[in-house]
Amino acid sequence: MPKKKDDMTISDLARMTATEFAALRGEMADMETKLATKKELQSGFSLIMETLNPMRRDYNALHNDLAPRMNTVEARLTRVERKVTA
Repeated sequence: MPKKKDDMTISDLARMTATEFAALRGEMADMETKLATKKELQSGFSLIMETLNPMRRDYNALHNDLAPRMNTVEARLTRVERKVTA
């Protein structure tokens, strides 16, 4: 039969407190593991972005160089298409 709250002894309170602390310690360990994993993911993502940054600059340079040329090619193709369909 479970004891009433008023009938608890110091030993019972100490046992309950120890159980709660053990549970909290387990939760803290889980949270620390999750935090470490999150930090590893963030550092990995930062490394990937640093690696891709030069490629992005190259892409932007090529895009800026080729965009006017593509407009010229599209205009010529449109003229040719008009001649073919006419």
